[in-house]
Formats: sequence, structure tokens, C-alpha cells
Amino acid sequence: MFGSRSKEKGDKYINLQKLDKKEVKYVTKREKGSSEIVIGKNGIINIVNDEISIISANDIILRKKIADIDIAELMSLNGVVITHKDKDAGETEVFTAYYKYHR
Repeated sequence: MFGSRSKEKGDKYINLQKLDKKEVKYVTKREKGSSEIVIGKNGIINIVNDEISIISANDIILRKKIADIDIAELMSLNGVVITHKDKDAGETEVFTAYYKYHR
């Protein structure tokens, strides 16, 4: 029932090819507590080989191995949440990329 979702990697729940070349409005990173800071605007999500990267204004905002992250689409379907656990520091990084819509 509630909470019965499998604890496998989140890429099972989202088609990664759907994300490739997707434009993003902005990307945030969750800080300790409940605050989020904007780390980039007007970017694009790229998936190459076994890595996902988000590029904004010719800067690489995020680059992680797909095997090391959990990724899930927001319930509103207007973005994705990328979670990465740093094995060395033991800390979890949470990034949210909000899609850009063309109307």
C-alpha cells in the first residue's frame, strides 16, 4: 500500500531518453534544512553514455554517473529531482531541474 515502492534506482521510474536534450528553466540545489538555492538558469539536460549532465550558459552545473543517482519526475510533471549520495562524505545532494515550456 503506502510506501510499497521499490527501493531500486529511480531511473526505473522515468525514461532517461525522454530527458535527453530537454530544456530547463532553472536548477536548484537543496541546502541543509529546507532552503534551496538556484545554481543555474536556461540550461539543457544531456545524457551521454553513462552520465547525465546539465549545462547552463556554457557551464556544467551538474555531472553525475547515472548508476550513482536516483532520478524521479515531479508529481506536477514540470521537472525532475536528482538525488546523489556522496559515498566519501556520506552526504546526500538533491538537485531539482524545472523544465522550460514553449507555448
